[in-house]
Amino acid sequence: MNMAIPEYAIDRSSETYRIPSLPEAKDTTLLWQGLGAARPSALLSISAGGGVSIMTDTAVIESGEQKFRQLANAWIAETGFLSDPSKKFSHRSYLKIIGMGEKVLPLILREVERMSGHWFVALDAISDANPVSSEDQTNLQRTANAWLQWGRDKGYI
Repeated sequence: MNMAIPEYAIDRSSETYRIPSLPEAKDTTLLWQGLGAARPSALLSISAGGGVSIMTDTAVIESGEQKFRQLANAWIAETGFLSDPSKKFSHRSYLKIIGMGEKVLPLILREVERMSGHWFVALDAISDANPVSSEDQTNLQRTANAWLQWGRDKGYI
C-alpha cells in the first residue's frame, strides 16, 4: 500500500511562520529547514489534538553534548588508572564517542584544552587530518597544541 506523504508549505512572507491547517486529524511531524543562523532548522511535531512541540538544532546539540559528557566521564573514571593504551582506547565509552563523529570534535578539543585525558586517538579517528608533526608526536604538550591550533583553524574552537 503506497501512502502519499503530504507536503506543507510554510509561509515565510512575515516573521511569523504559519503552517496551513492539516487536512486530516492525525499526528504529523514536519522538518522545517531554516534560512541561515537567524532561522535554525527545527523538527515540528503536531498532534491531532492541536499540541505542537518543537526541537531546534540547539536542542539536538545540547542532547549530543550531554551524551558526550556522560560517555567522557565514564571513560575517564573507568580507565584513568589503566596504563595499557589498548585497554584505554578500546573502552566502550571511548569507541562510542568516536562513533558520534565530527559533531563532537569541538567537545573533544575542549577536553584537550583541559588536559582531561588522552583524546588524540579519537581526534585522529574522527578527523581527516593529523596536524601533529612526527617530531612532536612524543611530546604531549606539543601534540595538544597542534590539535588545538588545527581546531582553531577549522573553526571548531
